[in-house]
Amino acid sequence: MPDLIRASVDLAAQPDEVYAYVIDPATGPMVSHAREVVDVTQDQGRVAAFKTKRGTVRYVTQAPPHYLEGEYLQKQLRARYDIRFEAIGDSQTRVSIDVNIQPQGLRAKLQGPLPRFRVKGQLRDWLAQVQKHFNAKK
Repeated sequence: MPDLIRASVDLAAQPDEVYAYVIDPATGPMVSHAREVVDVTQDQGRVAAFKTKRGTVRYVTQAPPHYLEGEYLQKQLRARYDIRFEAIGDSQTRVSIDVNIQPQGLRAKLQGPLPRFRVKGQLRDWLAQVQKHFNAKK
């Protein structure tokens, strides 16, 4: 059964700066730590997908700098990320994130809240990282 996690953060930066940070696997993957990225695929100079030690992230829809949709495929889990970037005034951006977790296979479904716990932990770490990065630039 799918599980939905919602989060948002206000950052002191323009939407295009935040979008560039989020799309870059070296600094902004919210699904894994940057050190876990092992391969990056580009399409016309833009990151289209990257591999981590646990799975593959593929960007399904890119509408810079306002919208990004990605899919994280792991062995027993698929997570869809919908990320919206909304300008607030001249120098702030609200980033809204919806994560739809879909366990794949019986074993993943039997794990219960464990996939949700992992995704929430990674998302919480990423939100702290991005807030620190953009608020330190003031």
